[in-house]
Amino acid sequence: MLKLLKNTKRHFMTGVSYMIPFVVAGGVLLALAVMFNGEAAVPDHGFLKAMSQIGMAGLTLFIPILSGFIAYSMVDKPGIAPGAIGGLMAYQMGAGFLGGMLSGIIAGLVVYLLLNMIARLNVPPLPADGIADLYYPAGRHLPHRNGGLLHHW
Repeated sequence: MLKLLKNTKRHFMTGVSYMIPFVVAGGVLLALAVMFNGEAAVPDHGFLKAMSQIGMAGLTLFIPILSGFIAYSMVDKPGIAPGAIGGLMAYQMGAGFLGGMLSGIIAGLVVYLLLNMIARLNVPPLPADGIADLYYPAGRHLPHRNGGLLHHW
């Protein structure tokens, strides 16, 4: 675990490198929408409003992306979702950039510990033909259940 924390700078730089396209694309779209609006305000109707909303969405996503890819740098693919969810929570709480960085580190450490716990349990992987065995008992009844869900009252 100390090896993960010794490379903290590399983890932060990985998160920032994946975050930059979101900041650039969101900022450019928002700036173009405001510039073409003709007023120094965010547009409130039409195509320019949609363009500004897309730009704001890109700027909103940069903290979850930062956090997710910090965790990705620490533990590879299993860290992306927990890191991004933690980053979204940090954004919603108003923790900002530093909160996103901290949530990425925490998510990476938690996933690292969980992966080590699972590795110690020696759980055998599910065989490929086992998936079909799990699906078959329920699979025969699914079309009938879907018909009931789609029935118009």
